[in-house]
Amino acid sequence: DCQAGRKGNGGAAGKGGCFGSGGSGGLGGCGGWGWNAEPIGLPGKDGKYGSCGVNGHPGSDGSDGCAASDGSVEYVVIDANNHILRIGPDKYHTSVVGYTITDDNEDGIYEPNSNFFVTNVKWINNGAMILPAGAILSFRSTEYISTDANHGILLQGASVGTILHSSNRFKCHMNSMRAISLNQPYIQHVQLTSQIHLLNRMFSGSEVSTNLICQYPIQIKEIKFPFVLCPNELAIATVTFTNLSTGVYGTCPSARSLGSVKCRFSAHSCIQVVPASRNEAYVYHNGIYEINQILPNSTKQIRFAIISSANTQNWYYDNLFWNMDLLLRDTVIEKHQNNIRIVPKFVPSEHTDILLITDSLFTRTEFLEYQDLFRLFNFSSRYWDMQKYGPLNNSEPIWLHTANIIIFIYSNPKSKFNMIPSHLLLKHMNSSDYAGFICIGNCEIDELDFAIFDYNNLSCGNTNDENKSEKINHR
Repeated sequence: DCQAGRKGNGGAAGKGGCFGSGGSGGLGGCGGWGWNAEPIGLPGKDGKYGSCGVNGHPGSDGSDGCAASDGSVEYVVIDANNHILRIGPDKYHTSVVGYTITDDNEDGIYEPNSNFFVTNVKWINNGAMILPAGAILSFRSTEYISTDANHGILLQGASVGTILHSSNRFKCHMNSMRAISLNQPYIQHVQLTSQIHLLNRMFSGSEVSTNLICQYPIQIKEIKFPFVLCPNELAIATVTFTNLSTGVYGTCPSARSLGSVKCRFSAHSCIQVVPASRNEAYVYHNGIYEINQILPNSTKQIRFAIISSANTQNWYYDNLFWNMDLLLRDTVIEKHQNNIRIVPKFVPSEHTDILLITDSLFTRTEFLEYQDLFRLFNFSSRYWDMQKYGPLNNSEPIWLHTANIIIFIYSNPKSKFNMIPSHLLLKHMNSSDYAGFICIGNCEIDELDFAIFDYNNLSCGNTNDENKSEKINHR
């Protein structure tokens, strides 16, 4: 029990001044007449009382009283019979000085759905009284960390200023991730906090927090896949894994592995995977790449080929999906998803009536509509996709002299066409009497025109070329 000391009493009030002196008495009354006049008369009657004197002057103020001494607080510990056990100038208090955290497999990584342990808890009695035995040391459960609510440690009594160590080991559990991470590794910042209670009262100094990162030791660092393919085209894909831990992972007979690492790939039926014929980095079987070995704090890269089938010509300007799963100890820990866009192959040796310029925003619906339109007018056509072949102002303009009319589609305001240099534009316009270009879009003519062509730097070789350019120029 703790009782506060009483406040000191205030000083006594000063005494009032003395009363002033009374006024002088009134004059005596006249003497009475003599009786039977004789040589000596008898005494007369007493005179009347004089009137009251005037009030005296007020007395002076008394001096101020002295301040009382400060009160004091005493904390008293009593037993059930109100016997005093201990008296002190301050209450109980303890603080946690520090502790050690170790992950389950000692690789330095705190994985989801794994245990870790707290040992070597150091604490101090920094209160003003001897701490009795019975205080409880524990660690708090949170959204990401689970601890046994009944797994508190009873601490021994401690003298004032004593630093003690707990030899017990606390078991904590890092909770599982709620959902598999998509297109990025799972990383969650969590906090572990100690606490000491005595009689349902928690000591504020015992709350010591440690920041931890919950993540897997193996992560996909980088994926390099082709974004666009033509039919029957082969491309090389690379996947880079990183090992963040101090342990060895993978299938490694010569070393102690902390778990298998696998990569599972699936894709649209028109996308095929061809593993390398000989690769020491992995073993391939039924769409699963089993990584041989990833050393501590290092990376490992695997390479394989991706081939689009001939049937992809039925999917022009459509996106074909692919999925990749990263498995640690046969459990999926990362999912990656993306698409491969299929575009027609450009053949510079084939001359056509139309060359349609497309970008990454050109859709399959638009493609089918233009195909029907070209068929209606019996026009032959080719397509130049800038995501696949680059802009028209690249260093090797293989598109020149391959078509009479170039059509630019500007239906989406987000479309980006790098301007065609003036000399390339002039070469195309002079390539034949049927040469020209058509710009189709939903914006102002000048906005569309200058988004595509560099008119400001247009220069003609001679007057005939300039006249022809002005005549043919749709502006």
